[in-house]
Amino acid sequence: QSTTPTILATLVLRKKPAQVAHVTAHALHREYRVLQQLAVHNRSTAVHRRVPVPRVYAYCRDMSVIGAEFYVMEYVRGRIFVDPAMPQLSPTDRWRAYQDMIRVLVALH
Repeated sequence: QSTTPTILATLVLRKKPAQVAHVTAHALHREYRVLQQLAVHNRSTAVHRRVPVPRVYAYCRDMSVIGAEFYVMEYVRGRIFVDPAMPQLSPTDRWRAYQDMIRVLVALH
């Protein structure tokens, strides 16, 4: 028996790609700070005004670590939709997804 608690966590390492389309694209430090500030906002905001964001844990700009700038964040289950029409969803699920998008946009403003 171990007296040390063990925690299993799934994390995401987001790193800057080797090639970027524009110098301001993939500003990872900016992304990291925005996610941090949205989390701060969520802690002091009513539930219906919160913005769903992953928890961010660390940012590293030291290229000697993995060869690229990166940050580590919590893994959040979900789906990524490439086509905004979301043809793979049923009409009911598509409506719910659009309603969720509107709710988040309102919370951001």
